[in-house]
Amino acid sequence: MKLRDTNDKYSLLTEVNRLDLLDADEIPDSVFELFIKRRRQRVNRLKDFRKSQSTKAAWRKSRWSYMKGIHKFQRSIKAKRLHRSMGRFLALRNFPVKRPARESLEIVKDLVLKANSSIRTHLYIEQGYYMPLRDQVEFELLAEYILPILRHVETSLYEDVEYELSDEELECILRIVRVNEILKALAEVSGSSLDMVRGFWKETEDKEKEGDSTYLTKRFRETVEQLRKGNS
Repeated sequence: MKLRDTNDKYSLLTEVNRLDLLDADEIPDSVFELFIKRRRQRVNRLKDFRKSQSTKAAWRKSRWSYMKGIHKFQRSIKAKRLHRSMGRFLALRNFPVKRPARESLEIVKDLVLKANSSIRTHLYIEQGYYMPLRDQVEFELLAEYILPILRHVETSLYEDVEYELSDEELECILRIVRVNEILKALAEVSGSSLDMVRGFWKETEDKEKEGDSTYLTKRFRETVEQLRKGNS
């Protein structure tokens, strides 16, 4: 387990009642093992409790409002190329570029596959760092939900780059990728101004529906439709 700073070190040692090691250069593996064992029991109980608060149907419908960890995870992915690749891929699916040497889905296929794989890898890396109890519960709920989706998307796109993403799969990607990169890609590929794209995106905003399971999917598709009308 890795610690980001002295605050993490203090919090971890507090949980296992070993503040005597606060000034130590290294924390013994046995302390980490004790922490992980105790934390695992608490995390599992809290995850089960969280899920038990609603029926399975309600859990699926409101999953994004429960999984606050996705916002922290999104901010932690700093690789601009990853966000840019995913954004351009989503845009190209809706606005094929027609030029002599056109940019096609086949050309960006390797980029989107690498980006998808990088997102999963980043999840595994994040899991290796100390987190406050509540953050860990939210992060694990997030990982348990989106990892199977990302693996399926990656396999499907590898076999067929024109594979039609389900609402659930598209929503997952839209929740992770930075909105600004998606909007910039839509502007570039559709030939519209970025201000126009941002204006259409803003029109689709509805704070009361942010917790809906396909909130961003609907916003994305409505924005694409408005851009198509504007270019027709």
